[in-house]
Amino acid sequence: MILSFYNYEECCGYYTGMISNLRQNKLHGIVNIAKPVLLLAVMQLVDEGWLRNNRIILTSELEDRYTGLYNRYEPDKAATPVCYPFYHLHSDGFWHIRWIGGEKPPEISTSRKFIADHIDHICLDDDLWILLLHPDFRLRLMDFIINRKLDPDR
Repeated sequence: MILSFYNYEECCGYYTGMISNLRQNKLHGIVNIAKPVLLLAVMQLVDEGWLRNNRIILTSELEDRYTGLYNRYEPDKAATPVCYPFYHLHSDGFWHIRWIGGEKPPEISTSRKFIADHIDHICLDDDLWILLLHPDFRLRLMDFIINRKLDPDR
């Protein structure tokens, strides 16, 4: 779906700003790339038609794509388990957890079991989803992540 009366440029600028400001863990001066890698994996799955609606579930396709990308951009480091960025991206403002039963459980864990037992799915901001449905802007966001968040000289 491509909207005719929608400011894609403004929307793209807004979300590149949000992606620039991702809260990423840093250890010994090294920034963890798990969040941008997961976003890139989601965008690639949209690009290939695997993800067709704004309902992201932690599937084997998503996990395999994430692990492959992580290993490509950090080949000398074991990949951060996908359950960590899958949960923690909610703190960045555009990644929204939809809890099973509609309520956040009292105790939080980032384990696979916790996600399977408590998270129904993730949805993105509607504007970000609309942007990802546009092939040109999806590619721009993917390139932005690769060049600004995953390039070794970042």
